[in-house]
Amino acid sequence: MMKKLLTTVAVLGCAAVVTAQTVTSQNIVGYTKFTASAGQLDLIAINFETGGATVQELIGAQLPNLSKIYLWDKDAVPPTYVPVNKNFLGNWLPNVTLDNGDSFWVQAAGAGDYEVILSGEVLTAETNTVAVSELVMTGYYFPVETLWGATDLAAQLPNLSKMYVWDKDAVPPAYVPYSKNFLGNWGAGANAVISPTTGVWVDPASSFTWEEERPFTP
Repeated sequence: MMKKLLTTVAVLGCAAVVTAQTVTSQNIVGYTKFTASAGQLDLIAINFETGGATVQELIGAQLPNLSKIYLWDKDAVPPTYVPVNKNFLGNWLPNVTLDNGDSFWVQAAGAGDYEVILSGEVLTAETNTVAVSELVMTGYYFPVETLWGATDLAAQLPNLSKMYVWDKDAVPPAYVPYSKNFLGNWGAGANAVISPTTGVWVDPASSFTWEEERPFTP
């Protein structure tokens, strides 16, 4: 099982609150980074608690004006993409919030490659629980690299569910589909590498509760 903590850099931050006594709380903060190539679509996941940070706060000036991101609104009727555009003044509109578990498409404007850093607080709860009932665009909730078959999500998805990863290096770029057969096996998909910023589509065969255990000791 390959679960190695971070291509991210984790920093142990301490905050002190002074009352009659001094109480110290500790939070793990860190960052991940990805490279966005101009004109190319990248499917990116966030695996930090951002505190409800906006696109302007998380990405801001790291991508050039006229860049775009696309969020999937599964609650819309029918479900649809929500485009977020960076205008010529450098403002992201609509300035929506992004948080742990969110995935989104990035399409950088301009020319060349752009390094984008995403940062926030690492989830330290022993288990993260999410109800999943329909097609969802998501990512691994912890900033570690792992194999798809090593995740609790892969194990807990009902048989006949599907997972899709985006191969931007294919010619042309395309989805790579994986299915969980009626015996509960993912086949080659079990060895798909999920990096800290890898976004995935998950299409459950039926509703279930996803309980992902923390893969490290804080």
